[in-house]
Amino acid sequence: MKNNPLVSVILPTYNRSETIGRAIQSVLSQTYNNLELIIIDDGSTDNTSEIISRQFDKKNIRYYWQENKGASAARNYGLKLAQGKYIAFQDSDDEWLSNKLDSQVDIMELCDENTAVCYSNMNRIDELGQKYIWQSPVVFRGVVISELSLDYQVFGIGMQTSLVRKKCIDNIGMFDETLPRFIDLDWFTRLAEQYDFCFIQKPLVNYYETVGITSNLKSLIKAREVLLEKHANIFDENKLFYLAQQVRIAEAYWKDGQTKVARSIAFNAITLTPFKLLFVVKLVVIIFFPSSLISRLPLEIRKLFQ
Repeated sequence: MKNNPLVSVILPTYNRSETIGRAIQSVLSQTYNNLELIIIDDGSTDNTSEIISRQFDKKNIRYYWQENKGASAARNYGLKLAQGKYIAFQDSDDEWLSNKLDSQVDIMELCDENTAVCYSNMNRIDELGQKYIWQSPVVFRGVVISELSLDYQVFGIGMQTSLVRKKCIDNIGMFDETLPRFIDLDWFTRLAEQYDFCFIQKPLVNYYETVGITSNLKSLIKAREVLLEKHANIFDENKLFYLAQQVRIAEAYWKDGQTKVARSIAFNAITLTPFKLLFVVKLVVIIFFPSSLISRLPLEIRKLFQ
């Protein structure tokens, strides 16, 4: 007889009344039906609660409102309420394909308890409605850095694609509420240090590109700097990774118009060894050109900063 464990779906939202209906419907329309949907309203001031009460049968939804504390706090609140064997995360502006949970639960039930996460690729849909497949990374247990990307190996996994074993969450802990961004990256990194990941190499989620925290450069800067401090112990083993992070931080300051700070970081970074030609080119541009002049640079240079 096929196992049918309870899945707790946590959906944080903040002023997403225009898209939350689509997100909720994609959860309630899953072919896998043993689930609980926990919506954490992080202090919305629009008509989010009205949309939920008007469009959906409340017996299928557990709705909670809290003062605005951020996405991490909202997800942590949901985790405290969750009763399922597995936890899934949905974002209030995205859409699951109807077989997402069915596909993932089947696989996770075949895996041993050392497999913490099942995740997938995504369809990314831009503001013009154009769709392309977002390729998620392959994750190896016990690895922090990707030697290929010189970034965290879990960078690029969509939180909304993941199904996570609750026991593993209980072991590694909840989301870091001090991070303004890269919350999922930090959390997946901690999971990957101890557990295996399972990758479904097909899209199970439609991800809609919208303006939000992911477009906030100041949040990016702070998050990158906090993560550097968290993983300071790995820098002695991988100097090139440290250089890559410095380049990304300098670039973010540069794009944010904080030219003086960007140049200071770039001057320090350009003296580091080993070096990589791509990084040197970026650092030289940051040192000698304000970001407002990037449109005047050759196309090959402009592409480096997209």
